[in-house]
Amino acid sequence: RRPENRIGYAYHLCFLRGFGQTPPYGRIPRPIAEHLAEQLGIRPLPAGRYPIRRRSFFEHAAQAKEALGFRSFGRKAMSRLAAVLEEEALRQPDDRELFFFGVRWLLKERILLPGRSTLDREVTRLVNEVESNALGLLFKSLSNERREGMEKLLVVDPKKRRSAFHWLKRPPGAPTAGSINEE
Repeated sequence: RRPENRIGYAYHLCFLRGFGQTPPYGRIPRPIAEHLAEQLGIRPLPAGRYPIRRRSFFEHAAQAKEALGFRSFGRKAMSRLAAVLEEEALRQPDDRELFFFGVRWLLKERILLPGRSTLDREVTRLVNEVESNALGLLFKSLSNERREGMEKLLVVDPKKRRSAFHWLKRPPGAPTAGSINEE
């Protein structure tokens, strides 16, 4: 391979290993190209030298993916990820933690990371689904008397124009006579 292609291929390998994605199309940042050239024992590239051909860039991406054993993120990977995330969401329903759990799982399985919004949507959907299922199970386990009591909390008082639930959610007021006497 020509020096620019050796540096380009090394860039793809490092980017994929480090970030779990192929690099965006375009020039290699100069400090990175210089570092890779030093590691490979070749002269640094003149600015804008890689990729010379657009096709080379994508060939190098495919070769790096194959060399590192990565697979594309497709329907099969999405359904496996959803199953793993759903199980984890039962233990850890925090969106942020679940997102990073998904990233770690994908990297461990050698699956290319999808775009951030794809993973965000899946995590949000699963967290909402798990919470909804948990609340449904909780509600089913309540006696009729408890359910009616909960329903009464949601009834809006026409005089106060708010429900008892709204009043319960409010933070406590200042310790004044007026706030202490408030219902």
